[in-house]
Amino acid sequence: MSPVMSVKFTRNERRFSCSECNVVYKSKQQLNHHMKAVHNPETHICHICDNIFTTAKYLNQHVTRTHSTPGAEESWNKCPKCGMRFCQKYLLKNHLLHSSCRLGKRKETQ
Repeated sequence: MSPVMSVKFTRNERRFSCSECNVVYKSKQQLNHHMKAVHNPETHICHICDNIFTTAKYLNQHVTRTHSTPGAEESWNKCPKCGMRFCQKYLLKNHLLHSSCRLGKRKETQ
C-alpha cells in the first residue's frame, strides 16, 4: 500500500490521507511532512548536548536558542518591560502577548 492515498470529497475538494494513521490533509505537501516527521523520522542530533530532533529546522532552532555563542544575546530582541532577550522576533511577540509583560500591564515593584 502506498504511504500517500488521495481521497476525493464533494465540491472538488481533494484531501490526502495517511495510510498509516488515517490523518487527512488538504495538500500532498502537508501529508509528506507528516509522513517524514511521524512515521519515518530522520534523527538530527545536537553535537553539544545529544538532544534528538525530527527535523534539521528544529535542531537549528535548538542550537540557536540554547547554545548561542557568548555575546550573541546582545543582538537579540529585548523585551522593553523586563529586559528578557529572544533570538527570534516572534518569540518576543509571544512573550508580550502571554506574560506579565503584556502590553498595557506593568510589573508590580515592591
